[in-house]
Amino acid sequence: MTELDPAWPPTVTELAAAVRTGERTATWAVEQALAAIDARNDEVGAFVALDPTARSPPPSRSTRRSPGERTPVPSPACPSG
Repeated sequence: MTELDPAWPPTVTELAAAVRTGERTATWAVEQALAAIDARNDEVGAFVALDPTARSPPPSRSTRRSPGERTPVPSPACPSG
């Protein structure tokens, strides 16, 4: 299990900015969340079942975004299908 970063958890805004700029990866965020659950769940009891192996594999190199590259978000005014 990944060791919990003492700065975890950042705010959602800080986490999104860190992933967007490439400072952190989404994989890092998932690993930190799993480490936090592992470290604190006996006390909190929020999770009954957890399968850390069920997470998605990392994206292939061809689908990764460059640091700072934004993911296109469809506009509600433009149908996407």
